[in-house]
Amino acid sequence: MKLIPKIFGSGILLLILYVCTYMYTHTESYFSLYPTLDTILPPEFSETDFNNITPGMTRTKVLELLGNPLHRNLESFGNSDLMSQSTWSYGNDGRCSLLCDLAWIQYQINFDPDGKVVAKKRIVFHD
Repeated sequence: MKLIPKIFGSGILLLILYVCTYMYTHTESYFSLYPTLDTILPPEFSETDFNNITPGMTRTKVLELLGNPLHRNLESFGNSDLMSQSTWSYGNDGRCSLLCDLAWIQYQINFDPDGKVVAKKRIVFHD
């Protein structure tokens, strides 16, 4: 008779643990133990290499370090192509879409019209 309460008690405990885990992993929370868990990244990408990107680096050097970006945007200022800069983005939502829905990270690199890095940023999306 003592076995039944133990089985029932552990079953309730497992159910509570499952419900809490499910609720946490479907709230777009930031999972600090593995921040890119829900982020789609190119295979060559690493956050360490992203952190080593510095202003003045060329597009070619960035490609060597990080691989091809997932998105490339060209922003023009005025009528001249000489007044345009581009932004490369690494990171997309949905890597673990069947299991969880956590915050995801996008890494952006901005280039000047000469193709040199002028800025970079790491953005966390909770959507």
